Amino acid sequence: MVSIGLLDAVTIYKASSQLGADPMYLGILSFLWSLFYIISTMAFGPLGDNYKIRALAIIASSLMISSMLSILFSDSLSIIAVGYILHAIASSAGHIAISIDVMENKDPDEWGYINYILKGLYWIFRGVFIYFSLTAGYQDLLVMALILIASIHLLVIPQGFFRRAIYRAELMLEKIYGSMVLRGLTITSILERKPGSLHTIEAMWGWFRSNGNPLFTAMSASMLAMAFELVVTPSPPILVREMGSQGLAMYLYTSPILVGFSMLIITPLLRDPVRVFMGRISLAISILSGLALAISYRDGSHGIPLAFPLITFSLSYQLSELDAYYKYSSITAGYDMGRYLAIREIGGLVGGLLSGYIATVYGYMVSIIAGMILIVISQIVRML
Repeated sequence: MVSIGLLDAVTIYKASSQLGADPMYLGILSFLWSLFYIISTMAFGPLGDNYKIRALAIIASSLMISSMLSILFSDSLSIIAVGYILHAIASSAGHIAISIDVMENKDPDEWGYINYILKGLYWIFRGVFIYFSLTAGYQDLLVMALILIASIHLLVIPQGFFRRAIYRAELMLEKIYGSMVLRGLTITSILERKPGSLHTIEAMWGWFRSNGNPLFTAMSASMLAMAFELVVTPSPPILVREMGSQGLAMYLYTSPILVGFSMLIITPLLRDPVRVFMGRISLAISILSGLALAISYRDGSHGIPLAFPLITFSLSYQLSELDAYYKYSSITAGYDMGRYLAIREIGGLVGGLLSGYIATVYGYMVSIIAGMILIVISQIVRML
């Protein structure tokens, strides 16, 4: 997945700094990526639920190699777009395979914790690889190494242990038992006129509601993805204009490293009930980052000042999206992850398409404001 993530950054850098792509092209590129990612996750989701992890890993590794060759060794924006589509399909298969691998090998109460650690390590390694690829000039060597890693990975794919099936059965039994107890308490309270037991009824009803609705959780993640696209996707040409190609390269490798280290530092704190508090902190960071970004852009203080709020915004997005992912997987016992990824990426699709249009026609400031509004709406939807 680091190799797949590396291609994402290399594509943006090459299209923006070397081939002169404008925000409209980047928006269309993001739209195509999201479109094929959605189609792929809908197709690959049933494979994941049926424990076809090896098949998914083969698809991810082989398409990652094809995508890498198309993107790195072409100077045509059209061919790069084709390679980026292959990249989307590889990402889809890889995300589902890794999600199921984690869920089948770890207890449900560790799913969120492990995913935060994996995501933090992913961003750190991604930033390091981007540095060696874009700045240190080891791109050809990295291509050979990553192709070798992808090939070896096919030989060491773990197998599932049906842990999700056990967890799903456990959740169903808990709901059945809780429903019976809740009904009995309600009838007893009415017949015996014991208002004191209403407190217990209210507590149990609150437990049922706290499990949440998987559809609303996925919709909230979709709005977050749309906001991220609106804010981040149009930014590379602006950073190139104010910082130059080397400045954009520096942003592309420092941003994931800082995000990754921050996530690893925060991860030990992400335990209930601190998780709820951290969710509110992430929302506050998103809004403050958007405000700082808007002020920096309006005052013409581009370059490094503009890069900092983009980094903090990316961090807050990653924390919020992982929290939504953890909540969805807890509700569904780890099944239907393809549906979650597809719904989430619908926001990326719409946001990618709108980002280039809004930034080009109305200006980047309007794109930032729209992203901030969507973040607030996403939090409201998630509470439903």
